[in-house]
Amino acid sequence: MTSMFYGRVSGLAFAIAALACAGAASNPVFAQSAEPLSPEDIFLLEAAAEPRIAPDGSTIAYIRRSNDIMTDQTRSSIWLVDTDGSNHRPLVAGDAQTQSPQWSPDGSRLAFVQSVENGASIRIHDASGDRELTTVQGGVSNLSWSPDGRRLAFASFVPEGGLDPAPLPEQPEGAEWAASATVEDRLMFRFDGTGALPRGSQQIFILDPETGNTRQLTDGSPGASGDFTWSADGSAILFSADRRPDAGSLAPDTELHRITLRDGDISQLTNRRGPDSSPRSAPDGSRLAWLGYDDHRMGYHNVELYVGAPDGSDPQSLTAGLDRSVSAPVWADDGSGLYVQYDDHGQTRVAFVSLGGEVTIRADGLIGATFGRPYTGGSYSVADDGTVAAMTGSPVRPSDITVFPQGEEARQVTALNEDVLAHRSLSMAEDIRWTSPHDGTEIQGWVLYPPGFDPSEEWPLILEIHGGPFSAYGPSFTAELQLMAAAGYVVLYTNPRGSTSYGYDFANLIHHDYPGNDYDDLMGAIDTMLDRGFIDEERLFVTGGS
Repeated sequence: MTSMFYGRVSGLAFAIAALACAGAASNPVFAQSAEPLSPEDIFLLEAAAEPRIAPDGSTIAYIRRSNDIMTDQTRSSIWLVDTDGSNHRPLVAGDAQTQSPQWSPDGSRLAFVQSVENGASIRIHDASGDRELTTVQGGVSNLSWSPDGRRLAFASFVPEGGLDPAPLPEQPEGAEWAASATVEDRLMFRFDGTGALPRGSQQIFILDPETGNTRQLTDGSPGASGDFTWSADGSAILFSADRRPDAGSLAPDTELHRITLRDGDISQLTNRRGPDSSPRSAPDGSRLAWLGYDDHRMGYHNVELYVGAPDGSDPQSLTAGLDRSVSAPVWADDGSGLYVQYDDHGQTRVAFVSLGGEVTIRADGLIGATFGRPYTGGSYSVADDGTVAAMTGSPVRPSDITVFPQGEEARQVTALNEDVLAHRSLSMAEDIRWTSPHDGTEIQGWVLYPPGFDPSEEWPLILEIHGGPFSAYGPSFTAELQLMAAAGYVVLYTNPRGSTSYGYDFANLIHHDYPGNDYDDLMGAIDTMLDRGFIDEERLFVTGGS
């Protein structure tokens, strides 16, 4: 699939295409003159994320991620590139951390967020340059233009006071006491890898881009969320949130709500056992689309695309027959259907779904903008004429930006890593299939081979197991696994039962049975590789996530 994708790329059809075709052969092929990937190379890699194509389809704003060796942190900056691949330039000069580009409806202005010492700065870029509108201490998410381009909405975290501990004696002047005790009455008050969670909630704000005046639209607990959209006429905000007073002690169950800008009145639009999210108002306001599912208390449910009346009534699923979870819905400019993103057999795609439920693939080869494990992912946006801009890549290249015009060949418009990776020996991921020794279910996985791989020799093998368990690996770039291959290991990663992108039944093979026969799927993968005759069965290793 990946080699087919690169075979379609025109314009910047650089050396990746040749390498991809070579790697698609049954025996991996490497550029023997190239050097193996090294840990130091990771700090030279870049990845493209969040492509935002202008309404007229002329220009793409995207996030360019790079790695700072001095701070061991990832940096993000907004770059612009014309959809023919020309005029590639940064939005803001210097080292500013910028993100969240959003074109105004007429394409004349680009709103974005810049990190500053005391929070997040919301800025506007237009023909006259860029200027700051306001600074928000609680961060900014889902920066969104109103349909008429006269206002911006965003979500931000608003802190709330906690419970006071028992009163303590007065602290003498100059004394250095330990920190006061923290009193918690929340069921969930910390996350692994994050630590203590601050008290507060996401609230929605409205911003006037001409004056910079900001108004908080929602307040109090349980607040709103960053999952919202404008109504078609701009008079209200539609958002998804779990506003039940005792939500923290119940199974998650978000509903859609509507809040009017005039008086702040909130009305609930959906009410079923199961989450409802990602509301999207049709361009003419005649329909409302959203994502969700009926919760049957299974381990996994397919997230479906629904369309109903503007008040959420009479919902109809457009993707019930797809048997895949969909995400990121975007209405076509003419209201004839919606674009969605979904994973299929470890591959991420963009499809157009008509109001009759017909699904047409519009883009494929999407990958995420990470350098770690090869999880599925990516994002896209759509111009008024239906041109799709998406993050794409392969096992040997991190994400770049590719344009998929209607009825034309795709063209890749960035090549961020040719200066580094064109001189490195990387392994294309070989797609392998086997039947589980438990019940004969077909399982999919991928194999990376060391530089200079010779099947007449014996090689150590590493099995990489993904976390989740409801997630999926795919043929995406993974610096972590490529480094293992560069160190002389054959690397095997798989999607055992319970993985997503294979449908409802496959994911729920581990319902009330995890861990279980997924072990047999993994061992079947090991047996498949041992049967090939070049794996040293005395040097088998395992690693993974979660």
